Amino acid sequence: MGEREWGDLIADRSVGEKIDAFYLSPDAFAKRTVQDTIAQQIGDTLARRGMVRPTLADNDRVGGWRLMYQMLARGPLDYRRQL
Repeated sequence: MGEREWGDLIADRSVGEKIDAFYLSPDAFAKRTVQDTIAQQIGDTLARRGMVRPTLADNDRVGGWRLMYQMLARGPLDYRRQL
C-alpha cells in the first residue's frame, strides 16, 4: 500500500472524528528518492479530504514513556487534557 492509499485509509476510518493533530516520525519527513516525502504524500491526501496535515513528532522515547505513564496513572480519557 502506498502513502496516498494510507492517507485515504486514515481519512476513511476517521469519518465523524475531530482530529486536531496527526503526528509522523521524523524519518517520514526525510527526502528519499521520490520528489515528495512520505509526510507530504500522506498530508496531500489528508488535506484533500479536509483533514490536518501531519506534524513532525518528537523522537524522545524516554519523555514519551514518561508521558504515557502519567496519562495512564490519571485514568481514562484524561489524556485529552494533555494535548
